[in-house]
Amino acid sequence: MSDSLQARLEVTEERIRLACRKAGYDRTKVTLLAVTKGQSSETISHAHHLNLNEFGENRVQELLSKNSSLAKEKIFPKWHFLGHLQKNKVKDIVGTVDILHTLDSTDLVTILHKRRKYLKDQGEIPTSASPMQCFIQVNVTEENHKSGVRLNNFDQLLETARKSDELSIVGLMVMAPYDKDANKSRPLFSKIRRLAELNELPQLSMGMSQDFEIAIEEGATIIRLGTTLFGER
Repeated sequence: MSDSLQARLEVTEERIRLACRKAGYDRTKVTLLAVTKGQSSETISHAHHLNLNEFGENRVQELLSKNSSLAKEKIFPKWHFLGHLQKNKVKDIVGTVDILHTLDSTDLVTILHKRRKYLKDQGEIPTSASPMQCFIQVNVTEENHKSGVRLNNFDQLLETARKSDELSIVGLMVMAPYDKDANKSRPLFSKIRRLAELNELPQLSMGMSQDFEIAIEEGATIIRLGTTLFGER
């Protein structure tokens, strides 16, 4: 597993470098986020030893279980949460997750804010702790089955989130519909980039295994890669 992961990582790194060069960016502009949904703690440990330390999970319990296992090895990753966050699960991830990619409602802002305040009052989070970094997930295509805030509610969500001293809104996140033709994601990525620029949000979490090179060309600062690194689950 380690050898195949290393080989995939080397190929992926070269593809990232080429995409950055094409876009006129320095490679350091783009963070490779390893998406480990369905992968074992052992696989994450291998990835860590190959100098990957930022991992994304979609399910709260899976993340917590892996975090506990890795801690026994003295491995403390930087965790990103990528799934739809149910309000009753907020208590489980605050204090463990470093970056939330799926902020999508004013209710979630309120619950995250209150939970962090509570944990500070209890001494479980230092009072001097930096705000939790969050991406607002935007449902640009406005499909009913997709998570994310719709454009007509975006301004209100951003305004509410920016009032919280417990949250730091660092950018926008989007998921493009799967298509064999990666270029079909380009207009969506371009639209989300313009929205981020308009609102002075410096980061863009966009691009997955099928379209990350297009995402880099359109300004992605975090690409979320699972299959490309680990193969099919």
